[in-house]
Amino acid sequence: MITIAAWNVCGLNSVCHKHAVGQLVRDKNIQFLGLLETRVRLGNVQSIRSRLLPSWSWFEDYSGPRGRIWLAWNTLEVDVEVLTVEEQFIHCNLINKRKHTNCLISVVYGDCDSIRRRQLWGGLQTLSEGITDVPWCVLGDFNAVIDSSESCGRIAKTNNAMAEFREFITESALVHLPFTGCPYTWHNCSEGSRSMWRRLDRVLVNEVWLVKWPHSSYLSASPSTSDHSPLILLGPERSLEQSIFRFWKINARRAKQRVYQISNSAGDILTESDQVVAEFLSFFQSLLGGPRHRRTLNFDFLQPHLKHTFTIEEANELLLPVIQEEIKEAFFNISEDSAPGPDRYTSAFFKAAWPEIGTVNSVRTIKATLAEFAKMSGLHVNPSKSTIILSKAVQRERQAILELMGFQEGSLPIKYLGMPLIASRLTVADCQPLLDRIRGFQHCWRRTESLSSIYGLKQAFRSWNTRFDEVIRGYDFIKNKHDPCVYKKISGSSVAYLVLYVDDTLLIGNDIKVLH
Repeated sequence: MITIAAWNVCGLNSVCHKHAVGQLVRDKNIQFLGLLETRVRLGNVQSIRSRLLPSWSWFEDYSGPRGRIWLAWNTLEVDVEVLTVEEQFIHCNLINKRKHTNCLISVVYGDCDSIRRRQLWGGLQTLSEGITDVPWCVLGDFNAVIDSSESCGRIAKTNNAMAEFREFITESALVHLPFTGCPYTWHNCSEGSRSMWRRLDRVLVNEVWLVKWPHSSYLSASPSTSDHSPLILLGPERSLEQSIFRFWKINARRAKQRVYQISNSAGDILTESDQVVAEFLSFFQSLLGGPRHRRTLNFDFLQPHLKHTFTIEEANELLLPVIQEEIKEAFFNISEDSAPGPDRYTSAFFKAAWPEIGTVNSVRTIKATLAEFAKMSGLHVNPSKSTIILSKAVQRERQAILELMGFQEGSLPIKYLGMPLIASRLTVADCQPLLDRIRGFQHCWRRTESLSSIYGLKQAFRSWNTRFDEVIRGYDFIKNKHDPCVYKKISGSSVAYLVLYVDDTLLIGNDIKVLH
């Protein structure tokens, strides 16, 4: 995979800004570069090109103010075909000349206004509908955050904008690529209470990208001359031929959990995978196997490198007990289609039912629902065979809930026929109780010769069905001419249907007395 970068340079007119861009290209061996917010007048474009990267090819969009997005690429390594040009993004096909492979790149510079950013979300989502089998990367300055954790310092209320950004990512089937470096990519260059840090710049990829380059990541580098961090996309050359849909979640999880670099005791940054593993082993072997000792750490040396430190008031707020309103606020910030737990209910369900969640009232509602179901179907809950599983959050109401339902308290995992009902693959140990029961019955099956006479003959099923037909007709049921397993009974305004399946029956009607 070639090295790709995007950077909101906050202007290219000054000498120091041009030097910073050239230094980035040389140091990181970049072959494709997206430059945002160049602030270069159209008449000065050729002069900036010739000074910056004279041997490269360029594409600039001047449909908006002062060249919002520029593209540059090394023609010795790559070819670029510009496919779509919008005010807030440029979409292109990137071809690796040496490997004869291609991928789609969308360089983004989102508008500062959340209303106008909707055009960006809509345009990229429309593109995603036509991209099914090609690696696709969307990177740049989105001018948006997905939640409050991506902001530090003075925070503006932008819940709707964050929700729209999250919805775009979900609907476009994109995922965040893991990164190293600066967690906040933009700073407003202010101090004190007006200081703000945001993660406005990021790299998103589709599932095909992760399948082809499952270990790819990007570096969020130091801002240098800009107030934004440059993004440098890196990844191994090796591609994997795997089924996209089968390995999509696995690759996404591996990419998020992978450690891409580590610092050793000498302060050196190690990036090779074998070096990272060796440093991990060395550190924990020394920590766990060496002599125990204590020492007081002085963190004053970190002070010059910290971008934001907590005030005394902020530190005290972290020590306050968590209240119900804070839990609700955090929960309601979850996307509508996100599942907060293994039960697979989305947050939309819990938001709608929030007044009933975690209280005895919710249990009363469940009990009333079961009673209504029993009234309509005739199927009643058997308390001796039913259990209720309680979380630690409701331990104070545990006894009241158990007395209300009349069930025994159960525990996870739930078992059926002696085996746990789990989402992962069952092991031999999980299946052993069922296997033991089957082996126990084998001795009985061998000794019971009557089984073959009852179940081993076709006449047995025919005789049973004939006898059933005789009995059910005695209750004034009439067999359906088109389906012999369906019977109907009419008594005045009452109608009842009986459906037979092997040796199971379903009885439905509009009069409960007739059904009884």
